[in-house]
Amino acid sequence: MTALGAPYSIGPVDVALKGDTLEVRALRVAQPAGGTVEVTGRVEVKQQDLDLFVVLTDVPLESLPGVAGAGVPLSGRVSARLKLRVGRTDRRSRARSISRTSSRAASCSPRAPDVRPGARRSARRLRRVGPGELFSRFHLEAEAALVKGGPLAHALVSFRRVALDPLLPELAAFGDGRGMTSGRVVLDLEPGKPLALDVLLSELWLSIARSTTGEGGETIVQRVRVETTSPLHVTVEGDHLVLDKVTLATDGGALAAEGRLDGQSMSGAMSGHLDLELLQPFLHGALQSVSGDLKVEVKVAGTLAKPDLRGQIAIVDAVKVRPKDFPSDVTIGSGIFALDAGGVSVENVAVTVEGATLHFSGGASLGPGFAPENLSADLSAT
Repeated sequence: MTALGAPYSIGPVDVALKGDTLEVRALRVAQPAGGTVEVTGRVEVKQQDLDLFVVLTDVPLESLPGVAGAGVPLSGRVSARLKLRVGRTDRRSRARSISRTSSRAASCSPRAPDVRPGARRSARRLRRVGPGELFSRFHLEAEAALVKGGPLAHALVSFRRVALDPLLPELAAFGDGRGMTSGRVVLDLEPGKPLALDVLLSELWLSIARSTTGEGGETIVQRVRVETTSPLHVTVEGDHLVLDKVTLATDGGALAAEGRLDGQSMSGAMSGHLDLELLQPFLHGALQSVSGDLKVEVKVAGTLAKPDLRGQIAIVDAVKVRPKDFPSDVTIGSGIFALDAGGVSVENVAVTVEGATLHFSGGASLGPGFAPENLSADLSAT
């Protein structure tokens, strides 16, 4: 059978109707992509009360109702054992004992600034699900209903001082990455509308280990850390994303950022000190290492295909880059990069490779994907 746009196979089924009570002795639902849902319990038909025990086994997250068409790349599988009681407001509702989950949100394609908790909820009566505890780390409160066109849901997940490295193996695998966060996530799902997320992190810090060489040639391991000094607030709905202004403290100083993406249109700003070592996890496919400190004052507008960047980037501490399979660092000891009207000009840039230094000034226009075009430069070597 097909339900909510997805194919399912059902069986075995063992149910019995006794008066106004539907007794579910066995109900098993499976998907071609794998994963099963098994349900037992009772349904009070007249009062529309539920008392069910639900077991999920290796259910693909991307197959869940509302996820596949929501524009949010999500992968992984979830297994859970849930006790679900939904009924009149004087009944308690619980969803507990989720056994395990493995998921990854690749990139969230985004939306508007006013995605408020519950702002899109329908006037229809929603059934309360929760409160409950997920993985002994997250507090869940939710309301849900099955309406014409699919599921309608509003959920709030809150958490306090949750370690990120056990949940994100990729973070721990690179540079012994560690992190911690507190905050809440509000989710709204409504038929015919994209999935809406409202994420507010009251605290967040991340750190990675780096190896440096001491004066005596010994290896010294230090940690590079970044943490928020103001709440981090992101709203996502369809292809719209908004990042409210957030301030980060880094080893090099403070960095502030804000921005929004509306389909292909974008706008934003970044100012302060940027420690390039924080970018290393995202560049490890092309670079062995990167370090240095930049002073950034940049605004961005335009579209993804034709960006308009304006502002200035200055090198504060020498930038050192070592490409993959390259024997030594490429050092950019000084320089100022000015961005204006789709172009970039450089002044007093000094690049050193294996003892030889090249000084140059000049400029270039920026094409699609920020690729430099129409280069002009004055060069001198020492």
